[in-house]
Amino acid sequence: MIAEKAFTPTPEHRPKVILKTSAGEQEYFAPNDNHFVKILEYFQNCIQDGNSRNEFQNIQCCAKIQNDIRTLAKILKK
Repeated sequence: MIAEKAFTPTPEHRPKVILKTSAGEQEYFAPNDNHFVKILEYFQNCIQDGNSRNEFQNIQCCAKIQNDIRTLAKILKK
């Protein structure tokens, strides 16, 4: 699967997604979205729902995974 400009597209852009299989490839277009508005709405919902502590733990977990990947990449690069 290939996603063209899937991260941080402009609000009116519909990212193209290409699905390649042994039977060939198909193109799809994801719906347009405004990720800046979405993240602000998500942040607001976390605060209102009292879910901010759980979300903070999720962010810490993701940060640790990213750090582990960087560490392994450095080891494998040697």
